[in-house]
Amino acid sequence: MTQSTTTTERLLVAIDVAKRVHEVLVLWPSGRTRSFRVPNNRSEFERLTSFLLGQDLPVRAAMEPTADFHRLIANYPPQLKP
Repeated sequence: MTQSTTTTERLLVAIDVAKRVHEVLVLWPSGRTRSFRVPNNRSEFERLTSFLLGQDLPVRAAMEPTADFHRLIANYPPQLKP
C-alpha cells in the first residue's frame, strides 16, 4: 500500500476583526501557533505585514468581519492584491 500525503508549506492566519483591536492567530506548518492583538490602524498593519512577510512562507489569511471594520485591514496594503 502506498501512502501519499500532500502538505502545503504556508503560514495560516486567522483574524477576528473588531472596531478597535483585531485578534490574530498564526499557525506555522510545524504546528506552532502564536496569537496577538493588532490595533486597527495603519502603523500596526505595517508591523503585522512585516512580521508575516518575514516568515518567508506563503501566507493564507482569513477574516471574520464585524460590521464594516474589516475594510481597513482587508484593503491594506493597497498595492498588493491576492
